[in-house]
Amino acid sequence: MQGEQFQVQDRAHPPAVPDRPDFVQYLIAGIVFGLALGAGTTAAREAVDQAVRSEEEFSTLFPDLPVYGVIPSLDIGPESRFGAYATARGAAPRIASALVPLLVALLAGLTVLIASLA
Repeated sequence: MQGEQFQVQDRAHPPAVPDRPDFVQYLIAGIVFGLALGAGTTAAREAVDQAVRSEEEFSTLFPDLPVYGVIPSLDIGPESRFGAYATARGAAPRIASALVPLLVALLAGLTVLIASLA
């Protein structure tokens, strides 16, 4: 190793046009990744959810156990003045939990875009 010599075969030339990341590609990848992450998170939460929501569901899951009591449903019908509010309030946490990964991925993509433009 001590006596070896090296020669430069071809000199490096800078590119004529600076190469930048394709921000549209990053944005599309962020959206797709966020949607996939949101759908996967929602599916995993639904698969792990072990809540029993009705007397019939309890009877089918545990046929040998008697039903001693049932908590009445507090859902407000759509004919009520507050029906739309109650429905929207119940759906909001599920929608938010699905949108959080999408927003995180979009912010990550925008951060990469801004960093590549600087």
